Amino acid sequence: MVEICTAAGLSPGAVYRYFPSKDSIICSIIEQHVSSNLKEIYEEMGSLAALRAFARDMLCDCADRDAMRLKAEIFAEAGRRPEFMRQLLQVRASGERSLSAIIANAQAHGEWRTDVDPDFVARNLVCLLDGLVFRAMTSGTDAANAEESVDFFENAAIALLAGPGMTLPRPGAASEATTPLGVNA
Repeated sequence: MVEICTAAGLSPGAVYRYFPSKDSIICSIIEQHVSSNLKEIYEEMGSLAALRAFARDMLCDCADRDAMRLKAEIFAEAGRRPEFMRQLLQVRASGERSLSAIIANAQAHGEWRTDVDPDFVARNLVCLLDGLVFRAMTSGTDAANAEESVDFFENAAIALLAGPGMTLPRPGAASEATTPLGVNA
């Protein structure tokens, strides 16, 4: 807490005027990181790039042992403290809403098929990421494996969202098209 106050240039009393607890500070940092990154990426690069960046953000720090220990500690703490778990679930719901909005906007612009529910797809893509993150946390994932998981996530999103005959551009490869199974056309 002392480090947070020092970095913010505020006294503990001033910090607690804005945040009722240390847990709410942690959740706010996580939520701000997820939401702002998604919005910026979507506005700059489009829907598929935003989904890929979301996955990379969740998975690529898995090769960083300190980041993994922090994630494990956050999850363990949430398991012991119901209020903290409630706050983390609110952060998760915010991330799902952000993904759903990206999907719905892409559907409205004809990028992705319109016969799927954006909330359902977002919820299930987050579940997929939860599993990939847990696997990375428990298996000692390195950077190459993390990128492989990001590729898998992207291909799963394409399979769910691209309609028959639709092609989606791969980030960084504007001239190539990707089929729903992620195979270059």
